Amino acid sequence: MTTSNTAPTRRASEPCVDAFAAAANWDAFLDGCRRAYPTVSISAPSSSACHGRIRGRMVDSFPIAHVRTDNVVVEASARAAAQQGLADHYKLVWQLGGSACFENAAGHTEILPNQAMIVPFSSSYRLHAKEHYSALTLVFAVDRMPRWKGLAAELCGRPLMTDAAFNAAAAGIDSLLRNGGNARSASLVVEYAVDLVFRALLEHADSSPLTPPRGGARLERARILVEHHLDDHDYSPARLADALGMSRRSLYEVFRQYGTTPAGFIRQVRLEHARRDVLRNGADAPTLTEVALRNGFNDSASFSRAFRDAFGVAPSVLRAAH
Repeated sequence: MTTSNTAPTRRASEPCVDAFAAAANWDAFLDGCRRAYPTVSISAPSSSACHGRIRGRMVDSFPIAHVRTDNVVVEASARAAAQQGLADHYKLVWQLGGSACFENAAGHTEILPNQAMIVPFSSSYRLHAKEHYSALTLVFAVDRMPRWKGLAAELCGRPLMTDAAFNAAAAGIDSLLRNGGNARSASLVVEYAVDLVFRALLEHADSSPLTPPRGGARLERARILVEHHLDDHDYSPARLADALGMSRRSLYEVFRQYGTTPAGFIRQVRLEHARRDVLRNGADAPTLTEVALRNGFNDSASFSRAFRDAFGVAPSVLRAAH
């Protein structure tokens, strides 16, 4: 059994007084999904599997919803999003229960409880919601929140671990669904929820440590030595071992205790210092090419790749978000 959703484009001027709820009746569930997710089609493997519940509300023309279902397949169309003027929209999903397999052009991944995902309307995808699936969702237009545009594009389509900030944002959205509220307060709750989630993601990229925790005279000496040679592209584990008066084999044993390698440690120290440079602003802030060179990278392209691998976002995105 399949349904296709073709809801018209929503206008940002519409009042946020529209609430909808559906019981276990399949047709009512599909009607609720059409309103919450206008660019998707939903199918179930058999008529006996056709059941679900959804509670939703429109806030400034953007839907928030809590959906529960079992074993359904969701197909989202980028073309439908473009036709409806929704290509700049994203869906923020909090996975509350069950699991789901998410698949797009980049590959496929599983979303588990206590994870979240940012899903772009501008890309087609397929979602298989499995047994006891439960998710809270919020749709927003990133052009109305330009500070987070780069971060949303960088982090979309990958599972994100939730934390206290994510959970607080989810609690606010759930409260709107349960208790309602006037148009102005509902709009503020949604805006603050999106802002809170992205500030948490930005804070993680800003401050998550790469190098092992402080400890041990040799580790601290190694850190100081690397910091004194940040702009030396050729500073190697062999030179670090010589400076510490150790063999390379002994050096590897030291770093193995901390779950890394000498080369990995050198790169981590470089990247942590590079992150501080990226976060600098003002007239004297270095360009990203300067950041790369002063921290031992041969060019901005290799630096950007290493930075994204380490912190989850490109250095240009992190700088733009501040």
